[in-house]
Amino acid sequence: METNNKEIIFNIPTGYEIDKERTTDKQVVYKYKQQNVELEITEFLFELFNGLTIDLKYNTDYITYKKDGYIYLQYNLRDKCLYYNYIKIYSVLEKTYQIKDIDINKLVGCIVFNILKLKADLIKFC
Repeated sequence: METNNKEIIFNIPTGYEIDKERTTDKQVVYKYKQQNVELEITEFLFELFNGLTIDLKYNTDYITYKKDGYIYLQYNLRDKCLYYNYIKIYSVLEKTYQIKDIDINKLVGCIVFNILKLKADLIKFC
């Protein structure tokens, strides 16, 4: 089985100070190993998450991940609930890859946990 190392870069807007040891030029880089198992779906999510901007000022109870004027993910810090974009994530996984409801939630939750290190007790699309 072939394994490739990949990086996902999240942009930190000016004025934020998040864990200075992990930031370079206002970017947070998450490294993960990509396995051949669901390569196309993983690549789709990788491209989707790469370059997301972390917004902590949008709502103080949430970590918001945005790109190109869209909110892709929102993580509620209090109840550990992850919300993700229906049009940009859910509908593509459902229509293009024929993945069903609960499997989409599991897949998004797994990716978010492994890449962002966010444990979601509840996952919903919005």
